Amino acid sequence: MTTKPLAFIYDRHATPTQAIMLLRVGACRQYAEERGWEIAGEWVDCGNDALTDDHRPEFDRMLANLLGSHRGGRTTVCVVCDWDRLSRDPEQRQKFARQVTCAGGWIETIAGETSKRADRQRGLLNAAPDGGA
Repeated sequence: MTTKPLAFIYDRHATPTQAIMLLRVGACRQYAEERGWEIAGEWVDCGNDALTDDHRPEFDRMLANLLGSHRGGRTTVCVVCDWDRLSRDPEQRQKFARQVTCAGGWIETIAGETSKRADRQRGLLNAAPDGGA
């Protein structure tokens, strides 16, 4: 079994201009590469799909891939730029994070905040933007 995690990069982007989204995804890619994580792919929900909290086609595709990789014995992590990439609503953010956890992975931001239980001292899913509780 490979010891390095398999990284799944996720973002959501509602506006037509993609420059900021590309910067966020690039930062996630760099974060994963700096840790030696193999990148499984990038999933981005755009337009109206990025604004909904009940149907995100790319997030769902990512989860299916993450679950398959986890069942294959790989450690998996979903890399996001910040917690708002899941949702700005804290309850919905928790819902998305739980889906990743149930699929066998954890979420990590490029600031090093994590939902991984063993590393929660680095930052909690519901942490304030400055990393405080």
